[in-house]
Amino acid sequence: MNRIVRAVPRPAPDILATLASVPTQALAASHALGAECVIDPAIRPLRSGMRICGPALTVRPDVPSILIPLYALRFAQPGDVLVIDADGRLDVAVWGAGMTRAAHAAGIAGVIVDGAAVDREALATADVAVYARGVSPAINFDPRPGSINVGVLCGGRPVDPGDLIHADGDGALVIPRDRIEEAIEAARWWREHVAAWSEAIRSGRTLFEALGFDREVERLGIPEE
Repeated sequence: MNRIVRAVPRPAPDILATLASVPTQALAASHALGAECVIDPAIRPLRSGMRICGPALTVRPDVPSILIPLYALRFAQPGDVLVIDADGRLDVAVWGAGMTRAAHAAGIAGVIVDGAAVDREALATADVAVYARGVSPAINFDPRPGSINVGVLCGGRPVDPGDLIHADGDGALVIPRDRIEEAIEAARWWREHVAAWSEAIRSGRTLFEALGFDREVERLGIPEE
C-alpha cells in the first residue's frame, strides 16, 4: 500500500557540518563504517566536483514515472537529499534537468537515483548534484502512484527517511541514523590521522612508514627471499 509521510527526523545542523567536509573514504574505510554503508558504485555522479551531505527524503514510485519524485519536493527542507528507488530500471528515466531546477528551487542538496535520469549534458552543469545508475532518453509523464518518506532500497542498501546521505566523486554512502555517532568518530579519526601522516611525510618519512605499515609487515612475519 502506498504511503506519504510528511514529517521525518533529520540530523542536527552541527552534525551535518561535522561530516560535510570529510571525503567518503573517511567514513567507508575498514576502520570506520566499512563497505556495508556504500551504495552500489554503479550509481555515479553525473557532474564532477560535487559533494552531498544531508538527510534522505525517500521516494518509491510504483513504476518509473516523474509524478511521485516531483511531488516529493513539496515536503523537502533545505539540505535534503532526494533518494529515488526506481528498482534499478534503466529503460525509463524518473529524473531530468527540469526536475533538477525545481529541486534547486526547493533547496535540495542532491539527488540519488537507483534508476535512470535524462538530460545528461544539462545535468553535467546543474547546480544540484545528481547521481544515477544510468541514463535513458525515455521519460514517463503518466500520473502513477508511489510512496514518499518510507523505507526504500538504493543501490542494494536500505535507506530510511532521515538517514544521512554522504557523497562525493568516489560514490555515495548511506549512514543510518543510529550509526551517525560512529560516522562522527570516523571523521575525527580521519582528520587527526591525515594531519599526522602529512607531518610525518614533511619530516622525511615515506607514506608507508607514516601509515605504520613497516611495523605491520614486521608483525605479520611474511617470508621474504
